[in-house]
Amino acid sequence: MTRCRPGGSSAAHIDDIRRALEGVLTAHFGTLPSLIDLVHRPSPYRAGFALEELEVRLDAGVTLRLLCKDLSREALLENVRRVKPSFLHDPLREIETYRTILDSSRLGTATCYGAVVDHERGRYWLFIENVAGCTLYQIGGPAWHDAARWLARMHCHFAGQPNLTDQARAAHLLRHDGDYYRLWLRRAQDFSRIRGNSRRFIEGLTTRYDRVVERLVTLPPTLIHGEFFASNVLVQQSSEGGRVCPSTGKWRRLGRASSTSLPSRPAGQNAVAWRWLSATLPK
Repeated sequence: MTRCRPGGSSAAHIDDIRRALEGVLTAHFGTLPSLIDLVHRPSPYRAGFALEELEVRLDAGVTLRLLCKDLSREALLENVRRVKPSFLHDPLREIETYRTILDSSRLGTATCYGAVVDHERGRYWLFIENVAGCTLYQIGGPAWHDAARWLARMHCHFAGQPNLTDQARAAHLLRHDGDYYRLWLRRAQDFSRIRGNSRRFIEGLTTRYDRVVERLVTLPPTLIHGEFFASNVLVQQSSEGGRVCPSTGKWRRLGRASSTSLPSRPAGQNAVAWRWLSATLPK
């Protein structure tokens, strides 16, 4: 049985989702599970790509709560597609980041159940765990420190991987090197010529930009989450302890970690930064 909540997609699309799920879950579990029921609805947390929430009931009473993310460029919201540079888009990047890097890291990121890649149809669907929890900005106190420690542990984990460059290449990660950083300054300069009110600010930034870039490229490369904001970090609290899980979609970079990667919090930012710093310093 398949049910579509109000605001859902066409019956043909739901059938495609169901067939894709059967293939993905068979590969994940090693056997073809009996799919008893599927509830499908658009996710209210969509920010860019099309995002759908799935409740999948299997035999033996197992229920999976998944997200299906369509990573084709056509699936971007129109206003996002209009401003996002085409060179940033690679539909395989997030899929391969989960497959190649995150799945074996044991860092508590969302479980990847699989993906559908069909170049001819332009179909790039990623099926991952729909993590239950609260966003970090809704929680105070220790959760922010836990998030800083988790981020530091992730940075240190990947900075110590001898095959990180090969993994990054296989996952199509963007490489944050000097050329990449300077590209964004040139783009800012081009836009400032169009919008004159920002020209003075960009000119002031230019005089110090190279010093910052030179400092950044001396840091050891690691995997970085592009937008580790409080609204993009889920915290799952239980009697066994907390689980910090960054949201999907921002894993796409091989770069240099710094305290600017931390979620911004008006009060207590120094304490949060200290938790990150103390966890990254050599023991």
